[in-house]
Amino acid sequence: MWLVSYASRKWGTAFGGLLSGLPLSSGPVSIYLMIEQGRGFAAESAVSSLISIGAVAMFSLAYGLLCVRQLRILLCTLAALSAFLVTIGALQTFHLSLLRALLLDLIMLSMFLGVIPKPRTAGVNVIYPPWDLPARMIAATSMVLLVTASARLLGPQLSGLLSPIPVLAWPLCVFVHAQQGSDGALAVLRGNLQGAYGVCVFYTVVGMLVRSWDPTLTYTIALLGSVLVSIPWLPRRQTARAA
Repeated sequence: MWLVSYASRKWGTAFGGLLSGLPLSSGPVSIYLMIEQGRGFAAESAVSSLISIGAVAMFSLAYGLLCVRQLRILLCTLAALSAFLVTIGALQTFHLSLLRALLLDLIMLSMFLGVIPKPRTAGVNVIYPPWDLPARMIAATSMVLLVTASARLLGPQLSGLLSPIPVLAWPLCVFVHAQQGSDGALAVLRGNLQGAYGVCVFYTVVGMLVRSWDPTLTYTIALLGSVLVSIPWLPRRQTARAA
């Protein structure tokens, strides 16, 4: 969270949103679950995690469409979280395979990127209060601890559904919305959707390989793949910022 917040302040909220969409938190969560619960648990969780990415995208869509209407931040957050939970409940009833879940994610991410409005301004100068960064870090860490500590109780399916929750992106979005308005929130949300392509690659690799391949090699390939998929977005973001 510290690194993402620093990048957001230095290179813009859109770039911070892209970083927050990468598996910076969900990746370590998956590794932790594999070490503690075993390879089979990690593989099953990866399928559920892919399904959950569609619900994460729905959160971004709902928040993006509501924040441009100048609704209160709390209302935007509660409505978007409700959309996330409803979508998770709907998607898990279909019992999708790994590849079908991947295909659904790619369709939803591409559609929603075309629907969520683009920011009208490049951002504003913000004077951050001293408590801002600690509050972001506490919010993100609390969400990670909640998922990992409850893994044994929840099982691989529910743990997988919760793992991709963007513990960096959601607090970042709320804080940026409060400090920079709807345009800042839109930049984070769109960046999060773009970064989610990398998360899709990460969980696809884990789901396909972790049972039979060496875990270190599996997660190395998964993390590198997620980064490579996200690289093409960077020139566009820099160009948009320079304009």
